[in-house]
Amino acid sequence: MHRISAGNCFVYEGNNLIDNIVGSGTLVSGVGIAFLQDLQGERQTYVHRIYKGGSAEQDGKVQVGDVLERVENFPIHGKPLAEIKHIMLGEVGTYVNLVFRRTTADGTSVQYDVSLMRGQTESFLLKEKQRLQSLLDNDRKQMQHAEIEIEALRGALYRADMHKNQDFDEKQHLTMAIKEKSLKIEELQALIISIQQEIDNMSKELGV
Repeated sequence: MHRISAGNCFVYEGNNLIDNIVGSGTLVSGVGIAFLQDLQGERQTYVHRIYKGGSAEQDGKVQVGDVLERVENFPIHGKPLAEIKHIMLGEVGTYVNLVFRRTTADGTSVQYDVSLMRGQTESFLLKEKQRLQSLLDNDRKQMQHAEIEIEALRGALYRADMHKNQDFDEKQHLTMAIKEKSLKIEELQALIISIQQEIDNMSKELGV
C-alpha cells in the first residue's frame, strides 16, 4: 500500500455522491470510492476510502491504496481529480469500467480491471440516515418526557420538604427517582449527540 503525507496530496471524496442532476432529471452518481491524489512526483490517484454499501465494497476487489490507471479506457495518469470525476460519473444504475494497479507486499505490480455499478452507496446512506433520524427523533421525545417527569418529581420533593411531618421513606423514594431520571437524561443526551454527529457526517457525504 502506498503512503504519502497529507501535505503533498489532495483528497477528493465526491465520487461516492449524488453529484448532479442532468437536464433530463436523471440522477448522476459514482461508485462509492474516495480518491487521493499525490500532487508531487508522479501525480498518481490512489483509493483513499471505500464507502460502506457502495458497489466497490460489495464487489470486494478494489482495496485502499490501489492506483487508478484507466476509466472507461481513458488513461487518467496526471489528470486532475475534477476531470477524473467527470469521466467516472454517470446515470445511477449504469456501469463504469475501471483499471487499477496494486503493489503487493513483495513489490510486484499487478493490474486488474473491475466493472462497478453507479449509485448504490447513496441508496444505503439515505436509508441509514433515515433510520438514524428516526432514532434521534425518538430519543428526543424520550428526553422531553424525562425532563417533564423530573420536574414533577422535584416539585413533589420540594413540597415534601415543606411539610415537616412528611414520611421520610417517601422523600427518599422521590430523591432516588430524581437521581434515576437524571441519569436517564444524561444517557439520552449522549445518544442524541452521537446520532446527530453520524447524521451530520452522512449529510456531508451525500452533499446535502
